[in-house]
Amino acid sequence: MIPTENAEEGVVTERDSFLSTALKRMRNAKEYSKHNREAFVEDMKFYNGEQWDTSIKQTRDQDGRPSLTLNQLPQFVDQIIGDIRLNRPRIKIRPNDKEASPSTALIYEGIIRGIEYYSTAEQVYDTAAESMLQGGLGAWRIITKYINDNTFNQQICIEWIPNPLSVYFDPKPYDLNKEDADWCFITERITKEEFKKRYPDKQPVTLPDVGKDETTGWFEKDHLTIAEYWYREESEQTIVQLSDGRVVPLAKAEEVIEQQKLEKNLTALETGQPLPLDEPLTVTQTRVIPKYTVKRSVIYGLGILEKGEVFPGKIIPIVPIEGKMTVVEGKRYVRGMVRFAKDAQRMYNYWRSAETEFVALQPKSPWLASTKQIEGHERDYKQANTRNIAVLKYNPDPANPNPPQRLPPPQASPGMFQGATQSLEDVRGTMGMHEASLGMSGNERTGKAIMARNKEGDVGNFPYVDNLCRALRLTGRILVGIIPKVYDTSQEILIRDNMGKEATVGINQPGQERGEYINNLAQGEYSVYVDTGPSYTTMRQEAAEGMVLFAQAFPEKAPLIADLVARSQDWEYAEPIAERLERTIPPHILHPPEMLPPPEPSPEEITSQAKAQQAVAKTERERLKIDESKLSVMKAALELQANSKNADVKKVVIEVLQELFGPQTREAKQNAQPLNQGE
Repeated sequence: MIPTENAEEGVVTERDSFLSTALKRMRNAKEYSKHNREAFVEDMKFYNGEQWDTSIKQTRDQDGRPSLTLNQLPQFVDQIIGDIRLNRPRIKIRPNDKEASPSTALIYEGIIRGIEYYSTAEQVYDTAAESMLQGGLGAWRIITKYINDNTFNQQICIEWIPNPLSVYFDPKPYDLNKEDADWCFITERITKEEFKKRYPDKQPVTLPDVGKDETTGWFEKDHLTIAEYWYREESEQTIVQLSDGRVVPLAKAEEVIEQQKLEKNLTALETGQPLPLDEPLTVTQTRVIPKYTVKRSVIYGLGILEKGEVFPGKIIPIVPIEGKMTVVEGKRYVRGMVRFAKDAQRMYNYWRSAETEFVALQPKSPWLASTKQIEGHERDYKQANTRNIAVLKYNPDPANPNPPQRLPPPQASPGMFQGATQSLEDVRGTMGMHEASLGMSGNERTGKAIMARNKEGDVGNFPYVDNLCRALRLTGRILVGIIPKVYDTSQEILIRDNMGKEATVGINQPGQERGEYINNLAQGEYSVYVDTGPSYTTMRQEAAEGMVLFAQAFPEKAPLIADLVARSQDWEYAEPIAERLERTIPPHILHPPEMLPPPEPSPEEITSQAKAQQAVAKTERERLKIDESKLSVMKAALELQANSKNADVKKVVIEVLQELFGPQTREAKQNAQPLNQGE
C-alpha cells in the first residue's frame, strides 16, 4: 500500500485506491514511451548543435585537432515550417444533421477563430509543429478560465505545452491523435518553496521518507514533481429515437413528447385553429451508449492536491502532434526529420574538419633557396608568411644563379571535398529535401522540371503537415464539444471572419415562436474538417493581381469591377475609394435580380389587393369570435391534460372541451390514451 498522508495503517481507503491507480498508470506510461522519449532528447540535442560524440570530441580537443559543427539541419526544418505558414491549415465547421444550420456553423468558425486569435494559437501550432519536425513530438492544450475577477463568464484558451516530454498518454488508444485516450498526465517539476506557496496545507517530503516502489521519481533533494491527472469516467446512457426523427436521452423522452403536444395545442388555440388530431410522438428505437465525463485532478507522489474538477467536454483536452510513425513488434516508434539524417551530418562535420585540419597543418607557401642565399637573413624568411616585409634580401650563389622562389601553397585532397559533397547530398536525401525544394539551382532547366522536383520534396514531407492537420481537427472537435457548454446563456459575443475582422453576434437568443432560439449553439450536430491553403493575405494579394490583369485584358469591363480592385488593395484609403466607386456602378450589376426592389404596383393592382385584404380580415374576425372565458378554460384544461398521468382525468378534460367547442375536439379523444402503450 502506498504511504499516503494521514492514512491509518492497514486501511485501504478510496483515496488510496485512486492514488494507487494514478501512480500505476504513470509508471506504465513511462515504460511504454521510454524509447521515444530517449530518442527525442537525443534528436533535440543533435539539432541544437551537440553533434560530436563526447569522448571523440574530448580526444580531438586534447590533441589540438578541430571538431567543426556545420549544422545543415535547421534549413530543412525551416523550409517545412515556412510552407506551413504560407499554407496555414484552418479549422472549418459544417452542419451534420437537420437540426444544425450553415449559419450557426459559420458562428462556430467565428468563435474558434476568436479563440485562436486571443490565444495566439498560430504561434502555439507553429512551435509544436517545429518540435514535431525536430524530435517527433509536440503538444498543446485547451483550457477554460474566467474572463476576469468580476464575472462568472468563462473563455476558452489554447495553450502551448513547452515540454512535450511532460505529457504521458494512455498507451491504449487506437486513434493516432489519442482522441479515445482514457487518461493522461502533464507533469511539472517545481521546488519545495514553490510547492509550499501553491499548497500551503500540504507538506513536501524528503528522500528518506519516501518508499522505493510507485513513488520513485517523484521526489528529489530540493525538487518534487506534481502532475495534472486527466481521466475519463465511463457510464451508460440510453438514447431513443422519436417518430419525428429526433434523438434524445430516454430520461427526457416523455418530457419532450408532452412538451410538443402542449405546444401544438396552445398554438392551435392562439391562432383559432382546430386542435391537432395527429398521433403523439412515439419511441421508435432504443440504444445504450457510453457516456464520458472528463475530470482533472492534481497529484504528487504521496497525496492528492486537487480532486475531481469536471471538464465540460468528453475528450481529454490535450492535443499531441507526432511525426512519422512505425510499428515494430507492437511498439510504436515516432520520429522527426532529424532522426535518420544524423549520420550524414556527422560525416559532413568529419570531412570538413579533416579538410580544415589538413590545410592548417601544412606550411604556408614555403620558399625554395640555397643555404648561402639566405645566410644572415634567416629571420626575414621565417617571418615572410606572417609579416609584410617590403624587401627580402638574399646572397648571390654561383651554384644557384636564380633568386629564392616562393612555392605554391599545399592543396587539399580532392577526396575530402568529394566526401563532404556526398555527405551533404546524403543529408538532403535522408530528409527528403532536394536542391529545388530549397531554392537552389540543380540539373533541371525547364520550369516544369523544377516544379516536379520541388513537388517531390513537398510530397516526401507531407506526412508531417498532414499530422498537423489531424491535430487541428482534434482541436476543432474538442472546441465544438465545449463551446455550447461554456457559452450557454443568451449573450452577445465577438467573432472573427476569415479576413480578421471582428463582429458581434447574438447567440442563444429567444425567437418569435415558442421554444425557438436563434443561433442556438446547443442544437444540432456539427462536424469538423481542416482546410489547407494559402492564408487570406496571400489569396487577397493574388486576387488583386489577377483582377488587375483581367482589367488590362478587358478594359471595357474594368469599370464594373473597379470597386473590387480597390477593396483588395493594401492602401490606407482603399475601403473609402471602393465605396465611392461602388456608387457609380448600376444597381442591376451590383445585385442579383432577386435582391432588386420590386416594381411599384399599378393603381388597379393596389385596389384589387386592398379588397382582398379586407375580405381576409372579415373572414378572420368571424372565425376568431371566441368568448374569452372559454379561451382561458381551454388553456387550463390543456395544461391539466398535459400534466396529468391519469387517463380518466384526460377523458373528462376532452368531454369538457367538447361541450365548450363542439365538434372540433370530438376526435381529440385519441390524446387521452396513455403514452407509449405496452411499456
